Formats: sequence, structure tokens, C-alpha cells
Amino acid sequence: MLLPPIGFLAVMQYHKENFVDWQKAAIICATFIIGSYFGAKLALSLPVVALKKVFAVFLLLVAAKYLFLDK
Repeated sequence: MLLPPIGFLAVMQYHKENFVDWQKAAIICATFIIGSYFGAKLALSLPVVALKKVFAVFLLLVAAKYLFLDK
């Protein structure tokens, strides 16, 4: 609920400073919409325990990346 007004204001500030590539932003928006649709379908089809475990593994992988691979 807060993302559109906050996100819009932030994008306008970045746009004023020429930090927005609108073509890349459109691609990111499209993939976000598609990914959220299919991600929600997948999440709703999994048992809660399995979803929690998948999410936990994802968090561990992200943590390992930041801990060991980030420069």
C-alpha cells in the first residue's frame, strides 16, 4: 500500500538526477509482475512447512553470497 506513493516520489528524485534508465526499469517492472504472479501460484501450491524450508535455504544462500562472495 505504501510502495506506490513512496516509490513514485523516489523515482522522481532519481529521474531529476538522470539516474533512471526507463527501458531497463520497464523490463524490471514486467519481470516483477510476471514473477510475482507465478511465485504466488507456486507458494500457494506448497505446504507451509516446505515453503518455510525453501525460504530458509534461499536466505542462507543470500547470506553466504554476502559473507563470502561480495567484494
